[in-house]
Amino acid sequence: MSLKRSLPLVLILFFVGIVVFLRQPDNGGHRARSALIMGTVVDVRVYGEDEKRLEKALDEAFAEMSRVEQIFSNHIASSEISQLSAATEPLVLSLETVALLKRGQQIALQSSGAFDMTLGAVKKLWNIENNRSRIPTAEELADALEGTGSGALVIDGTEVRKARAGIMVDLGGIAKGYAVDQAVRKLREYGVRSATVNAGGDIRLLGDKNGQPWRIGIQHPRQQDALLLTLKVKDQAVVSSGDYERFFEFNGVRYHHILIPQAVDLLANVRVSRWWRMTRPAPMLWQQQLLSSVRLMD
Repeated sequence: MSLKRSLPLVLILFFVGIVVFLRQPDNGGHRARSALIMGTVVDVRVYGEDEKRLEKALDEAFAEMSRVEQIFSNHIASSEISQLSAATEPLVLSLETVALLKRGQQIALQSSGAFDMTLGAVKKLWNIENNRSRIPTAEELADALEGTGSGALVIDGTEVRKARAGIMVDLGGIAKGYAVDQAVRKLREYGVRSATVNAGGDIRLLGDKNGQPWRIGIQHPRQQDALLLTLKVKDQAVVSSGDYERFFEFNGVRYHHILIPQAVDLLANVRVSRWWRMTRPAPMLWQQQLLSSVRLMD
């Protein structure tokens, strides 16, 4: 089954633009809140007339994202993902974690390995996200890549076994989107019908705004005051991926955080600077977050 057929209703922005909201008039009440979740600032805005209900909905949405972070963050030593990365023996995990790992395995197969959640050790070597970046040696990269790929994790019920003890799992390509989708589920449970969740430019939209589509501008990655295009969307997710924020340059080459599983290198600027693509809309952010990175590797 092809990646396109398995997820046919996906709106993804395959370019290196920054997703921004365009100003629209507010009619009626709303509440907003921001917090640092999974290494990025998450901003949630909810709209409606019952302000107490809106505040409660915000409480529950942020509590849910924090709960997900405690399970899936590789920056929290007690998380199940950190425990899996450190494990030398088979590990029993929660049903929720196993379900997300299986999603990752499915997309890895459907993308012919373009998505690989077992590259945590490679990501750690480059260390781009911690502002202490360096170019690893070929020997270091070869060692970090050993055992990674489609057979790296063997799942039997709730027990997960790694093919090699040194394999490190990183769900950065899917966990943030999953956390946002869970937050939107909580908002719906509390009767919210209009909301935006912006997780560092990865946006999930609930309903519409005052009966009109949300207006989303895509900022040009090389021209700060320019927009690539404007979207009008309802009840969808919008995601961009690219080389414009998490990167470093060495000898005139830009190295960034999107890894190529089939090679011991990172994408260079020339590979992604002008490429974008769109398909049809879908409501789930985890799909868009994951697939936007996959397509940039094609």
